[in-house]
Amino acid sequence: MRYTDDQILSGYYKHQQTNAEEDFWAWEEVDELCHDLSSGLRITEKLIESAPSDWCLRCIGAGPLENLVDRFELSAVTAIAEIAETSERMQRAILSVNVDDDSPALRAWEALLRKHHGDIDAL
Repeated sequence: MRYTDDQILSGYYKHQQTNAEEDFWAWEEVDELCHDLSSGLRITEKLIESAPSDWCLRCIGAGPLENLVDRFELSAVTAIAEIAETSERMQRAILSVNVDDDSPALRAWEALLRKHHGDIDAL
């Protein structure tokens, strides 16, 4: 890894705010890390816990967190559910994840949403 997690977080938020090309490397680093469940969860959880605004938190949910569910399906949902047990920010971030109707993870994802947010049809 060429960058520390702190450098990635800082660059990711900077790119998220400015969309400056010189900070796109941070988005690429996060995406690269999210091709492995363990490293992807590590960086995504750090992003979620340090998100400077609700908008940033929603973007992380709809971005790296959703990518983990898409790529690792039930394994990711299980790991995310564990984190959500103690992280209110993760509970909020899961609201921004869109799981495809044909995903093997859909039922487990819906159960996770129900657990933390009640009636998902009202969401």
